[in-house]
Amino acid sequence: MEKFEGPFFVIGMPRSGTKLLRDLLNRHPQISIPEVETGFFPALVKKYGKEFDFNAVQREELFLDFFKTPFYWDVKQIGFSINADFIQKQKTVTNWDEFGRLILGFFGPKSGKENIIIGDKTPYYVNHLSLLKSIWPSAKFIHIIRDPRDISISVKNIWNKNMFRAAYIWKNTLGKTTFFKELYEDDYIEIKYESLISEVESVMRELSSFLMITFHPSMCTLSKPAENYGDAKGKNIVVTNNKQKFLKVLSKSEIKALEELTYSEMIRLKYQPLYANEEKKATSLMVFSWLTYDAYSSIQFHIKEKGISQGLSYFFKWHMQKHIRGGE
Repeated sequence: MEKFEGPFFVIGMPRSGTKLLRDLLNRHPQISIPEVETGFFPALVKKYGKEFDFNAVQREELFLDFFKTPFYWDVKQIGFSINADFIQKQKTVTNWDEFGRLILGFFGPKSGKENIIIGDKTPYYVNHLSLLKSIWPSAKFIHIIRDPRDISISVKNIWNKNMFRAAYIWKNTLGKTTFFKELYEDDYIEIKYESLISEVESVMRELSSFLMITFHPSMCTLSKPAENYGDAKGKNIVVTNNKQKFLKVLSKSEIKALEELTYSEMIRLKYQPLYANEEKKATSLMVFSWLTYDAYSSIQFHIKEKGISQGLSYFFKWHMQKHIRGGE
C-alpha cells in the first residue's frame, strides 16, 4: 500500500460530528490529531504571505503570533507546554509545510512517535481548502456532513445561536464544495454523520483506505467521551440513534422553514425534505439580524466558560482569525 504521511483535515459544519470522527481516527496507532482545533493557518498565511521568507527574525515574529492564538491558549489549558525540543525544531522551520507539521506533530496525542500520519480537526477549514491545498499539495480532506435540521437545533441548544442562520450557513457552505470531489480527485471524501454512527466499521474501513492505512478495529470504539455537549455528552460509545432529533423538538412550520433555506443542497445530498418543495432565499435583513444575535450569544458563551476578560479576549481572537478568508 502506498504510504501517506499527511497532513489530512477533518472538516464540516459545527455540530456535524467532527469531534466524534477525530476521536475515532485517533484510536488508530498511526494517526495523530490534536484535541484542539488549530484555526490559525488561514490568518497567519494571509498575514505573512504564501511565499513567506522564514529567516530567523521573521520566523521569530511568526511564532510570537502563534503563541497568541486561541489554539495555543487551549492546548495550554489541557497541559501542553513548550519544551527545549520544540524550541530547537522551531529554529529549523523553513516553510509553511514544516511549520504546520511541527505544530500538528508536537501538539498531537502521539507526539514523538515514528510513522505517524498527522491530521487536524478544524470544521470551518471547509472554507479554506484551496489555501490548504496550496501549502500541502498532498493534503487530504475528510468532509463529514450532517442533516441540517439536526445541526440547526444542536447549534441552538448548545450555544443559543439562531437555528435559521445555522441552516443558511450550512446551505451556502455545502454549495461551495460540490466541485471538490472532481477537483481534488483522490484527496477529498464526503461521509454522512448518520452513516458514521449507524455503520461505524464500514465508514472507518472506507476512511482507512482513503488515508492509505490498514484498518484497525480500535477505530470503531471510543476510549473516552467525544462530546462535552448534547445527547452524547459524557458517553464513551458511539450513540447510534443520535439522528432525526428535529422530529421531536421542532414544529412543522419550523422544519419547513429550515428545509426551505437548505432545499437545493438537501436534495443534492439526499436528505429528504418533509414539508418544503422549493427553496426560499433569506433577506439581507434576516441575515444581519441572525448574525447580530449569534455574535451576542457567542460572547455570552465564552464569558460563561472563561470569565469576562478571558472570554472577550478569546472571542475576538478566534473570530478575527475565523473570518479572515484565505483563498476560497
